[in-house]
Amino acid sequence: MTFKNILLKIELDMATSNPQSFISAISSFNKELFHSRAIAWLLNELPKFQNAFLKSILDTKEYNNVIFIKALSEIRQLDVLVICKLDNKYKFIHLENKIKASEATKKNKKEYTASKEEILSQTEFYFSRLSDKKFRDDLAKEIMKEINSKDISESNLKTNPESNWSFVFLKPSHTLRHDGKMETLNRWRHDIWERGNISNPWVTKSYKELIFDTLANITNLPESVNEYALLLKDEFTSLKKNLGHEDFLCLKNVNLAVNTEKMNAIENSTLEEWFKKLEIEINETHSNILDLKESALGVLGFDAKFITDTGNNSGFLIEASYLITDFQFPKNKELNLSTARIGIQYEHNIKSAKMKFFFAAHEYDKIKIPDTLRPGYNKKVKSFLGEENFMYLSNKLKWDDKFNGSKGKSFCSRAVDIKEYKSYKELRDMFNDYIRALKKDLIKMNNKVWKEFSQS
Repeated sequence: MTFKNILLKIELDMATSNPQSFISAISSFNKELFHSRAIAWLLNELPKFQNAFLKSILDTKEYNNVIFIKALSEIRQLDVLVICKLDNKYKFIHLENKIKASEATKKNKKEYTASKEEILSQTEFYFSRLSDKKFRDDLAKEIMKEINSKDISESNLKTNPESNWSFVFLKPSHTLRHDGKMETLNRWRHDIWERGNISNPWVTKSYKELIFDTLANITNLPESVNEYALLLKDEFTSLKKNLGHEDFLCLKNVNLAVNTEKMNAIENSTLEEWFKKLEIEINETHSNILDLKESALGVLGFDAKFITDTGNNSGFLIEASYLITDFQFPKNKELNLSTARIGIQYEHNIKSAKMKFFFAAHEYDKIKIPDTLRPGYNKKVKSFLGEENFMYLSNKLKWDDKFNGSKGKSFCSRAVDIKEYKSYKELRDMFNDYIRALKKDLIKMNNKVWKEFSQS
């Protein structure tokens, strides 16, 4: 069967609701692991795929001189590690495979990383590990065992100015890559790394450009690879024509994504790109807090962030908040945990779509409100988040008197159901209106009100 026939078959399958294929069934058990191993196999077994892959990652000079050695999957938490030689020196390509929306965070193991940050994103963690000699030594031993060689030392694995490492962040989609703000989709924090003159080394690639299109240009593929290509077509290409248009981010499509299986990986991933774009633009619009420096709350900064994991009800969540200092949470004796957040949160899960006005500890996971103190804490926060203190926001958000208090951790909110928005612009304008109203309320905040609320 030719690849062209494969494409025709997938169109027919989609139109006739063809039952799930065997390869689709086994891939669903652990999608990231399945695809990582499939990519490593393709690199090791198909020279044409291997050449196209290297050409898309390396610059022309490197590609013309590179010698492929082997691709390994799932080695020391590296999804795919491609080992090459370039001018008799080792060259490594780390491919981080992210089928799911966002990167997880990792606690900094100081014996394994060079970072001073306590919490790192996965891409930050994996990059920082290469500064640790013990990690490099352990990795070198595993590589030598896998490729039956004895000439790799830990010093070969150390990043250097000659860039013996390349880093690829593989996502289901990179639909908005032509937007200058969306070149990378990982959670690399520029403000932290640029202090050490380190730029984000991760290059984002989509499954379509790196794998699917590469296979499409290879003739006489083995039947098993054709079946894999069929799966890629189903999951990582879309019949929808408007993924890159702002109307694609609308309440109807987000509702489809969280409540049905009618959206595939590329469509879900593109929604995430739009939310990531919203995070970037909200931060750009509201990061200036000079007129809040003299407010009663002691505003430290502004932060918008897109989060996709909403606990037990998977969905989409994006929030924007002002960081405020000197709030004494119940039983919290650590001064560095006295920073709180107050802001706007949009949460859309299988139950509902809501816009929330919320208050919580900045380090949310570290502060739990004890059972005996929770009623008093909730009563105090409910009173503080009332119309009297937040008149401008109340006029915009129009919440009723319902208050969602702490059930363990510090998060409290007033929520309003969101019935409709038809585009990215509408959601962005909605957010901006609420944030500006909240800012006006914070500027006029009475010192006495804040003092009475912030002290336990």
